[in-house]
Parts: sequence; structure tokens; C-alpha cells
Amino acid sequence: MQVRKRDGSIEPFRREKVALGITKAASGQSLGAGVIDAFVDRVLDRVAPEAPGLPVPTHDIGQVVLDQLNDELPATDVARIRFAMVYLGKRRGKGGFRDALDLLRWLDVNYPVSNLMKPTAVCRCG
Repeated sequence: MQVRKRDGSIEPFRREKVALGITKAASGQSLGAGVIDAFVDRVLDRVAPEAPGLPVPTHDIGQVVLDQLNDELPATDVARIRFAMVYLGKRRGKGGFRDALDLLRWLDVNYPVSNLMKPTAVCRCG
């Protein structure tokens, strides 16, 4: 699979780059190599081009990783937020972070305060 970079250049897909990004985002969590490999496999399944030989834009790969961090990886929300800060921080235009306000808007959409404030369990103390 070929990847089209933001600058228009094309290079071979390297799964170790995706694995490294996930590992960095989830630093401090114990994710084994098998979990990371399976995650990268799922990302590849979703971004593989329908027309072999056509390059896949890096932003498509980044978006799939971000979506999968939300749905598939046994990681905390912190890993997803870290990945979003790097991935969306590099994007320009629609959907990218230009400043802290853009990050706050993204957080509000993806992690509304009303959801964060809901109790997750009932305490039957005393």
C-alpha cells in the first residue's frame, strides 16, 4: 500500500509508524505487542484502497486510527485525546486544530461535560 503525505509525496505504508503513534499516545498503559499488532491490522482493513496501487492519504489513515481508538483499543480516553492533539494539530483547514479553542471545541463534541458528570455506579455506602 502506498501513502500520500500532506506535501503530496508518496511513500510505502509502514505499519511501524502507526504502531509507534499508538504506543506513544497510550504511554503509561500496558498494551502488549499483540494488542498493538491487532489494532494496526484493523486499521489496515479499513484503509486498504479499493483500487490497488492508488495511494491512501495520510489524513484518512489518521482518522481511522482516531476512530478505532474510540471503538476498539482497550485504552483510556487520554490516549485518544493525545493522538487527536498530534493528528489534528498537524491538519490544516477543516477539522484541524489551529489553536487551543479548536481543541476545546473538539473535546466538547467528543467528551461533553454532561456525559463526564454522569455517575457510573451507585454507591451503597453505610
